[in-house]
Amino acid sequence: MRRLFGGGAHVPYDSVCGQQARRTAGNPIGTRLVSRTTRKLSLTPEGNAFYDRAIRILADIEEAERSASSAEQPVGRIRINTSASYGTHILAPILAEFLWRHPGITVDIVQTDTVVDLLAERADIAVRAGPLASSSLIARSSARRRC
Repeated sequence: MRRLFGGGAHVPYDSVCGQQARRTAGNPIGTRLVSRTTRKLSLTPEGNAFYDRAIRILADIEEAERSASSAEQPVGRIRINTSASYGTHILAPILAEFLWRHPGITVDIVQTDTVVDLLAERADIAVRAGPLASSSLIARSSARRRC
């Protein structure tokens, strides 16, 4: 008597359970999807339904991938006004990777340690230390002062 080995269980090959295991081996769905004769293979009604649903799912996945990959990349110019030390020590090391990730972006950096009118300089981003002089500007804290 031969045995099937599946999931660690020993099932006699010629028993009813062994025959059922043989029919569903490799088919986690548990139903026949393909009808096979000596001359041809054809889908069962369940196989047709499964195939149609699988095709729709694959089409949805492809559409999701296309949508994600064709998402509009940022394009434009960013004007950054910062102190010389911040531009040299903080921005310079990370700028190359940023520009590589966003090839449609160009960056203009103005480094100055003097106080300038950021609106007149048309700066999109300014990095400064200390209190905000103009109340029409929006400030965000990027770090706490270390003493």
